[in-house]
Amino acid sequence: MPDENKFAKLEEVNYAIRPCCFLCKHGTFYTFALWGTCAKYTYTHKKHTGNDRQMSINIIGSCDDYDGDDNKINELGSFKGFFRHDVG
Repeated sequence: MPDENKFAKLEEVNYAIRPCCFLCKHGTFYTFALWGTCAKYTYTHKKHTGNDRQMSINIIGSCDDYDGDDNKINELGSFKGFFRHDVG
């Protein structure tokens, strides 16, 4: 059960979880790593040859094409109420 005082304080300080790569359908991260990949964008890496690569991204980054993943957002559990769809 969440602590009521903690959540009251979070609301008081206007705490928000914002749209980010970690909560996007296109972001892939393993074991809460800070860095992952974006499946939406690829690029040709200058140092390496071969196929285009998925773009490297940071867990707290975001872009104009953010597409929220409901399953990932639901993993926020009792903090889900702090997710702000309208800020980025």
